[in-house]
Amino acid sequence: MGDRFAAWCDLMSGGVVPMILESEYQRDFRASTEMRDLGLVQLVRTSYPPLRGRRTAPLIRRSDPELMLLSLNIRGRQVTQRPDREWATDPGGIVINNTSSSATVINTTRVLQLVLQLPRSVLGREERRLQTMSMVTSGGIGGTLAYVMADLARNADQHPPAVVSRLCLTVIDLLNSVARLAAGAREPMSSDATGRIRYLQAVRHILLRLGDPALTAGAVAQALGISTRHLDRLFRAEGASPAEWIRRERLARCQQDLLDPAQQALPVLEVGARWGYPDPTTFSRVFRREFGSPPAEYRRNHRLLQRQATRYGSDPV
Repeated sequence: MGDRFAAWCDLMSGGVVPMILESEYQRDFRASTEMRDLGLVQLVRTSYPPLRGRRTAPLIRRSDPELMLLSLNIRGRQVTQRPDREWATDPGGIVINNTSSSATVINTTRVLQLVLQLPRSVLGREERRLQTMSMVTSGGIGGTLAYVMADLARNADQHPPAVVSRLCLTVIDLLNSVARLAAGAREPMSSDATGRIRYLQAVRHILLRLGDPALTAGAVAQALGISTRHLDRLFRAEGASPAEWIRRERLARCQQDLLDPAQQALPVLEVGARWGYPDPTTFSRVFRREFGSPPAEYRRNHRLLQRQATRYGSDPV
């Protein structure tokens, strides 16, 4: 057995979810894992070659941390086998599972996954309704879950602790919502939980459509099936109106493109049009209001500072 595979088996057997592992790539097993402790939940980013893992009843009796596991497949295809069913998860799909159930997972190609671990107890009575299942992430609750997981993976270190905590609470809200939908529950969720979910659904909707000039608070509210006033309350609770939030995100991306050396040949008007400002005059006005100079001048000044920094041996700005 290759040293890498043996080390991986030791790592997994000593981890929170011990499994019996088999792989045809034992002699050249290249895998990686990185875990972030976010307090209420842990987020694991892991990549490994074709593998077969079995979570058996004896292993569960030996060690069961009673966790809920959300696995977001970023790359590769994975098959999950349970005694009563089997399903495949393609890139972009999510599998919801728990450590208390026997299962076999099989991937015939290299996979890259984000796995969110959280105690089953935090879901309360809703946990009993939540069965092992797979979800698509093209929209709805699955899409919002994928957005939150990806945001935590990219930005947890930059977010204030309060934001990380709120995102973790939203994961719980979303899982409770999945459980309720699966069980056909009719009693309403708490207003706080509903608000957190709606806010992130709105954020995801906006980010996917920043380049659309027709994107407005009214259009977002209509897409989510809520009133514009309700949407405004959700965003103002986070410190900005929907229109301000959209403008800020658009301008941040315009600024990024203007400063990107790989895009220096891209005309300024095309940068604006890409992010929802098809009218050059409007783009110039809102950009100047935010950054103090029109976009073309802003780009020129930055290039000048770059050249000066290079000439005098300083780090580029």
